Amino acid sequence: MKIVKLDSGNFSVKYTDASGNTRATALKTKDRKEAQRLVKQLKIEELEEAGKLGVLSTDVLQKIVGGTSKKYWDVVQEYEVHMRLSAHSENSIYTMMAIFEQFGRDFKCLDKPMASVTEKNLYDFLNKDDGTAMSMRALRKSSLSQLWNFAQIKMYVLTNPLMILKIDKSKLKHEQKTPKERSIFHKDEVDKIIKHTPYFFKQATAISYWTGLRLGDICSLEWASIKNRNKMVVWTLKRDRLVQIDLNSEYFGGGIVQKVLSEIDVEDKTYCFPEWHKMMADPKSRSKPSVYFKRICERLDIYNRSFHCLRHSFVTRLEKAGLSLEEIGKVVGHSDTKTTEGYLHE
Repeated sequence: MKIVKLDSGNFSVKYTDASGNTRATALKTKDRKEAQRLVKQLKIEELEEAGKLGVLSTDVLQKIVGGTSKKYWDVVQEYEVHMRLSAHSENSIYTMMAIFEQFGRDFKCLDKPMASVTEKNLYDFLNKDDGTAMSMRALRKSSLSQLWNFAQIKMYVLTNPLMILKIDKSKLKHEQKTPKERSIFHKDEVDKIIKHTPYFFKQATAISYWTGLRLGDICSLEWASIKNRNKMVVWTLKRDRLVQIDLNSEYFGGGIVQKVLSEIDVEDKTYCFPEWHKMMADPKSRSKPSVYFKRICERLDIYNRSFHCLRHSFVTRLEKAGLSLEEIGKVVGHSDTKTTEGYLHE
């Protein structure tokens, strides 16, 4: 290893890598003492010697740069803090933490160094024979890849194997590979639900059918969003996008939604449906509203529908009425027309 001064006056450090090639790293300083301090801080001499010995393993690198080998679950907990500081939604954090814990338990690595997790462990988890659909396997891969990226930045691991691992579709059955086809609600079915459904779902069904709002957005609907009788202004939870809906327009009910909103009981200063907001905000109970709605539909002999199908119905109805995908996308909070197109049905 050698510190050299460049023509520019800045210092650079030259060293030999594990393959015997000479490398150079700019230190971006014209002060020799500062250059020496940086070289010492970067531990370049130790890394060069380890490389020459051919023992520059993950374990050695971790000991050089961090002193200890970080346990898998410690990294997960550190990443959880990072997600909260990065304003991830509670639902996303809850889902990803469940995946991390499932992986750790499956391969008994919760208390083992993260660097001890092998590429095969990750492959086996993504492709295990548990009947999981392709969409869930993709979510597992995405979540673990984000965790490994974080660990790589922190230098707890050298690489992220998930960048090159793939889900083996040849191991999946037809049903697992095929996305579930959503059905839309017809107007008579929506009217039937509204007529025979108790408070909240009566309002929620009408609001979603005429505005396309998701169940989570309706559960968390604020009075501030509807203070103008002629317009709804909502920050959507999933994408944090602002959507504005003209309640006087025939496309959005032409006054129907205004009547529905006027029937909401005032129980809280902020939220229109405080109890349902509380339920949706808790990751442990957020699935309950969807389950309740599906049960209501089945009691009314309406099968294979979810609340989200109302959003599909909304987009399909507007497209048939002549609105462009760009116009519909603005109302539902889509930034890409391809996403909006996926909501269209015959």
